Amino acid sequence: MSRSTFGLLWCLVGLWPCLTIDAWAGIVQGRVLGAPAGTVLPVFNNRAPAGKITVGANGQYSIFLAPGSYVVRCPNNRTATVQALSGPVTQDINC
Repeated sequence: MSRSTFGLLWCLVGLWPCLTIDAWAGIVQGRVLGAPAGTVLPVFNNRAPAGKITVGANGQYSIFLAPGSYVVRCPNNRTATVQALSGPVTQDINC
């Protein structure tokens, strides 16, 4: 095996964990009811920050999350739960 082939093989083996992690995550999308466009809603997983949802035109949102259950904190101190799967999911959030 040539040196360049050996180096390429190690490069691919090193990237394998990175390539497989994303394959398990999915997009959660839908509408946020009760929050105006431009509102930023923090998303938590086991009380740890997991991302932010920015409410778009007509209340639309989308966020890329690993599978699991997440809590979305609304501006009026209400919370909503969303479930992320290994593929796309549509869920509305009622703030």
